[in-house]
Amino acid sequence: MPLHRRLPKRGFASPTRAWYCGNETARVYSNSMSCSLVSTSVLLSAGAKLSFQHWYYFESGYDYGYVEVSTNNGTSYITLATFNGVGN
Repeated sequence: MPLHRRLPKRGFASPTRAWYCGNETARVYSNSMSCSLVSTSVLLSAGAKLSFQHWYYFESGYDYGYVEVSTNNGTSYITLATFNGVGN
């Protein structure tokens, strides 16, 4: 499934740095759709903190969003947070 990188029509904190996953024409997240936003590798110093703003609207109990990190170049990941339902 291709990534949809257009700015969402609502719910973004920055007009130049937002990401949207879904069918923009129908404004829906289709059944069985799978999207991922993966950054390039970032070298962090001790004590570094991750922060971001997000808005999500997942089908409760079925769809999820995860924040994951890897310390071995993507061989495995550690889940830092899991999101479900509606939130920001």
